[in-house]
Amino acid sequence: EFFKNEYFIYTRTIRMKDIVMVCRAWDLAGTEKGEKKNNSPDATASCLMARLIDSTFAILEVTNDWLSPSKVRHLICEKAKNDYKKFGSKYKIFLPQDPGQAGKAQAQAYVKMLSGYNVSTSTVKGDKITRAEPFMIQMENGNVVVFENDKWNEKLNINSLVGSKSGHKEKEGDLATPIGVYTLNARLTNLPPYYGPLAFATNYPNLYDRLQKRTGYGIWIHGMPLDGNREEQNTQGCIAIENDKLSSVDKMINYKESLLITYENNKIPEIKKEDLSKILADFYVWKNAWKVSDAEQYLGFYSKEFKRFDGMGYEDFAQNKRRIFKKNEKKEIIFSNVNIAPYPNNANKNLFRISFFEDYRAPSYSFRGEKELYVELKDSKMQILAEQ
Repeated sequence: EFFKNEYFIYTRTIRMKDIVMVCRAWDLAGTEKGEKKNNSPDATASCLMARLIDSTFAILEVTNDWLSPSKVRHLICEKAKNDYKKFGSKYKIFLPQDPGQAGKAQAQAYVKMLSGYNVSTSTVKGDKITRAEPFMIQMENGNVVVFENDKWNEKLNINSLVGSKSGHKEKEGDLATPIGVYTLNARLTNLPPYYGPLAFATNYPNLYDRLQKRTGYGIWIHGMPLDGNREEQNTQGCIAIENDKLSSVDKMINYKESLLITYENNKIPEIKKEDLSKILADFYVWKNAWKVSDAEQYLGFYSKEFKRFDGMGYEDFAQNKRRIFKKNEKKEIIFSNVNIAPYPNNANKNLFRISFFEDYRAPSYSFRGEKELYVELKDSKMQILAEQ
C-alpha cells in the first residue's frame, strides 16, 4: 500500500482566505462499466487540491467515474464551472497529454473546450509511483490534510435505554451513563442472553474522567434480552438498544476506529467552523513551538488546571519542560491521523478531544504511538487540560 491511511490528517474546515491556489488534475479514461469483459475498466479520475498559505496542501475532493468519452467531456466542463464559482482566479485545471500526434490533438481539443479557464497540459513521463514520490514525501511529513464534509451523516436514528440518573457519571454504582467521548475497546460475543447478541465495551473512565476522580467501569453498548423479557426502563449506566439495530451498527462500523459521543437533552454537539479552525491552527503552533524548543509559547497552550496522565500538575510539568527545552535538541515531530471531536459536558465549556498518531525523534528520546489531548477553547485560544 503506497499511501498509508495513517499519513493523512483529516479536517472538516478549510478557510478560503488560507487557500493560495487550487488545481483539479485529471486522469482520463473513456469506458463505462460493463463494456469490458472483466467489468473493471479504468476510471476517469480527478483530484482537487489546494495549496495553503502555510505551504501545506489540502485534498478537497477525489472523484472516480466510469463514463463514455462524451460524458467525460461533460463531466470536466461541469466540474470546471462549479470549481470556478467557488475559487475564482485561484483555480487551475491540469490535463495529461498522451504521447504522439493523437494525444496532442486531444489535449488541444480539451483546451479549446475549456476556453476561459486556466488550463495546462503536459505529456506524462515515468511510472505513477515515481511521479507520486514528491507528494508522498509531503504526506509523510504531515503537510497534507484531507477535507471532510462538516455535517453529521446520520445512518440510524434509534431509541436507547440509559442510566436513570442524569448528568455526568461520577462514581461506581450511581446509575448514570457517562457523558463525553469514548473509544470502543472490544467487541463482545457469547454473552449471557440478557445482553443480546453482542456488545461493545467502552474505555470509560477515559483519561479526562480519571483526572476528574470519576470512578466505575464496564460501560457497554449492548442489546436487549434474547427472550424479549426486559421490564426495566433504565440500565445501570450502559446503553441498551434493540438487537436488530445493534446488529446494523455492527455491520456499519469498524469499532477499533470509531468513537462513542454521549450527550444529554437530545442535542448533538456541533463544531463551529471557526472553533475548529482555531484549534487546528493552535494545535500546529503548539507542535512547532515544541519542535523549536520555545518553552514559553509551548506552555502558553496549557491551562493552569492542566493534569498529565500521571497526575502531574501544571507547575511541575512546566518546570520539567523548561529544563528539557534548555537542551535545545533538534527534533523531528510528525503528526498523522488527527481527529478532533466535540466533548459534551454539563459545565457549558467548549471542550474537545484531540487524538493523533505521533512520531517523535530526538537524540535523547524517541516515541511512536497514539496520543490524546483534552482541550478547552477559551478566549479564542486552545488550552490543554489533560494529555496522554
